[in-house]
Amino acid sequence: MPRCEEETPSSVSPTPMPPVIEPVETLYPTPGMQRNLDTTPTSERLVAHDLEYLHSPPQTNTSPSNFLAQCEEVQAGSEPPGWISPLRTGLDEDMLWLLRKKKALSVPPQPLRDHLLRAYVQYVHPFLPLLDLEDLMQAFEMKGEARISLVLFQAIMFAGTAFVDMVHLESEGFRTHKEARRAYYERVRLLFDADIELEPIILIQVLLLLTYWFDKIEDTKSRCYWMRLAWSFANDRGLAHPDVLALLPAQQQIFRRRLWWCCFMRDQLISFSERRGSSLMIDEEDFPPLLTADFDCSADPSVLRRFSLSQNEMPSRMLSELCVAKVKLCILVRRLLCSQYELKVHQRLTSTEPTMLFLPRATDSAATEHTDRARELFEWSTNFFATIRPGTSQQQERVNELETVHIAMLEMLYWTVVGMVHRAQLAVKTSTMSRERSLKILREAAERTTVIAQELEEQDLLRFQPPISVTALFGSAMQHLKDLVSGVPARRSLAQQHLAQSLTSLRRLQEVWFSADNVVNFLATIPTTRSATRNLPPIQRPRSASPHNIDISCPPPPIRVAGGVSARTNACPTMMAEADLTLSRPDMLHKSTTGSPNCIGSQTPGDGNYEDLSFELDAMYNVSLSNDFDFAQFDVINWTNILQI
Repeated sequence: MPRCEEETPSSVSPTPMPPVIEPVETLYPTPGMQRNLDTTPTSERLVAHDLEYLHSPPQTNTSPSNFLAQCEEVQAGSEPPGWISPLRTGLDEDMLWLLRKKKALSVPPQPLRDHLLRAYVQYVHPFLPLLDLEDLMQAFEMKGEARISLVLFQAIMFAGTAFVDMVHLESEGFRTHKEARRAYYERVRLLFDADIELEPIILIQVLLLLTYWFDKIEDTKSRCYWMRLAWSFANDRGLAHPDVLALLPAQQQIFRRRLWWCCFMRDQLISFSERRGSSLMIDEEDFPPLLTADFDCSADPSVLRRFSLSQNEMPSRMLSELCVAKVKLCILVRRLLCSQYELKVHQRLTSTEPTMLFLPRATDSAATEHTDRARELFEWSTNFFATIRPGTSQQQERVNELETVHIAMLEMLYWTVVGMVHRAQLAVKTSTMSRERSLKILREAAERTTVIAQELEEQDLLRFQPPISVTALFGSAMQHLKDLVSGVPARRSLAQQHLAQSLTSLRRLQEVWFSADNVVNFLATIPTTRSATRNLPPIQRPRSASPHNIDISCPPPPIRVAGGVSARTNACPTMMAEADLTLSRPDMLHKSTTGSPNCIGSQTPGDGNYEDLSFELDAMYNVSLSNDFDFAQFDVINWTNILQI
């Protein structure tokens, strides 16, 4: 995913400063702001367009001396809040001016600040407990000596923008969640690049929150970039070494152990979502496991009461149990990627730079690993559903909205991992019964993911889902697309409804997450999806679906392409060729009867056509998670002929 690095001019001609000062609350007045306008800026992190603006001629008749007087007057009347840590001395003045221009040194008004903080506590902290909430609250209430780093505070505000109601962002002039997230992200990134904060532990916290930013696939400073930096600081500080932790007070040991597992969770989910290699250098088994005792349950209820929008508070023990369950599922994700997948070279047709992606192993040993991973996932699901649905009379019948959001996220992640296990199984030579079993479980996983998203949307809770839900819905949509070419009419009809619902859910997530854009653009090119979204009745489904009621005793009927038409006949050449370069196809499963490198497949109707299309869509799914497909290519696909619509 190439992206040009930001370039800084080697020299900039001296010109007067611009006279316009934005009316924002500046936290950090810098004494002696008189600047030597004949001095070349020293900061190497100023982006080119900001340098150009910084040294552009004034747009008004205000003289430079009057402008400097205005700066000093504005700064003299500004005092930083007592709960923010003071900036370190010796910072570059050019960078400080840019930080003020970008509002990175300003805090949101109190109403918006409270809403962003509430959103963070409710929808980010439960599954990424990298903060000590009690210390955070003491800082805001100015109790004791607790203070908040400005960079960390802005990172918290950034993370909260994805989950706060739009009406609160509109009050500050933002038109969309994406616009607000971009503005707050730029503030955090500028502060980080300016070396405002030097404390490694705080930087780890900031970097983990920056991994929630995903704009464009070719961005070199992507989630993987921030994650690698976080691991670098964590390793330097001995965050993963019990011997180092043993030298610290008990409370600090608990906090740092929790922070290390936060690094682990984000790293594995990013690797899983983008099919890229993990930055983790040690085995998680060498590190003490995360326990419910590592959460300060005595402090959580009081904090949650301050930030809960509902009177029905979420039990703090449930919060910790869900987070521990997520850690265990991420451990299974790591084992899955290391056993059934391997890093392979992928060469895009439109790029000269190869990339390394996790793709299924087409080896006999992968079949054995499949059995182990399936068993581990079954054990995880048994424990998970026992946690959220205990058969005790004291258990409340109705879970609150906050529980619903976090439980749904874990369940969608579980079904996505299940799909990964069985999708890899289809890439190796196995018995017909085993393949049919995997196909049936893949359908069940896709349908369950779609239903969960629909149920959340019906309760207006889908908007609170994290970006991993985009990955989950993308995988389910690809399975529904494969079922659209099934020879079973009932299966095609249900797949059409589920595909339409997946698109509806993804469009809802598209309002917040940039990662949903490519998926929506792809699905929107399919005529079946567009027509289905208008006139379909609600999907009928059992609300008690669980991983334990999948009927695998009866294999599905033989699969044939609709109408006997080859699903490969009119496929996009670029799409097919790029997918064919992605995986090593087992000869016994995927045979080509034509010599064209751009459209490999049979023109003769047969059972293999569904399998060919299934293979290509799986390849597209793996590749497009970390590469930017040109979705405009799909306009040339004759979906009417392929899907018989």
